[in-house]
This record gives sequence, C-alpha cells and structure tokens, in this order.
Amino acid sequence: MEGVTQFGWLESMRLGHHALDRDHEEIVGLVEGAVARAEQRGDRDEILWHLKAVKRLFAAHCRYEEALMRDVADILGLKEIDRHIEGHRTFMADISALEAYIEGGGDPANTGGLRWQVLQGLLEDLLDADSILVGALLKSGRYQPRAA
Repeated sequence: MEGVTQFGWLESMRLGHHALDRDHEEIVGLVEGAVARAEQRGDRDEILWHLKAVKRLFAAHCRYEEALMRDVADILGLKEIDRHIEGHRTFMADISALEAYIEGGGDPANTGGLRWQVLQGLLEDLLDADSILVGALLKSGRYQPRAA
C-alpha cells in the first residue's frame, strides 16, 4: 500500500505521561518495522518477530492502561473505559490476523488493507483514547507530568 511506510513516531504524539509515551514510541517502532519489512518483501521470520514483539508489549501496555483507567473510573465513566478496552481488543485482533496470515504462508507484501487497519487502530488508541485517559489522570490530580 502506497504511503504506509510514511508512518512513524513523531514527537507531537507524546501525551505527557512518561510510561505511556515510552510504550507508545516502542510499539510504533515495532509496527513500523514490521510494515517496512512487509512492503520490502523482507524476511518472513523478521516480520513475525516484530509482530510477536508488538503483541507482547501491547498486552503489558494494556494491563497498565486498564489499571490507570480503574484509578480514574469516576472521571472517565464506564462507557469510555469500555470503548477504550474494545479498542485494545480490536488492535490485538488485527495484529493477530496479520500474524496468522503471514504464518499461514500469505505474502507479507500483499497485506496493504490489513496493515492500514493495524496502523489506523494504533493511531486511534494513541491519539484519541489515550489522550482522554491522560486528561482524566491530570484532572484527578493523581498524576503530574514530569518537567521537561
């Protein structure tokens, strides 16, 4: 898919929460690595390594975020928490589908639509749901961003 390799970490993606920003930057880098290798018809094992690494890090990241959400449930509300968690599940399902397709012998370079879906899901989580979470953390007074 044309233009997908233009995806990458931008400093403007920082939300002001050190642990979340660190994880986000690493997840974006891993997804970017998998996408770039797929588009270049890179080594299947390398692509799968990146996807498995994304799944491991994202699973841990989701556990951390979901604990934060519980801490500010009174501010976020259950509807927002459910929406955010559903976004996590969708992203993990998209990564798993991409992984299964490649493990099943599918051509990594022929996954444009699914790759775009993965990138879109990641950006929606990072720029929308996680922004709302950080806003709730700040509003609660239970989190203060570190000075630059």
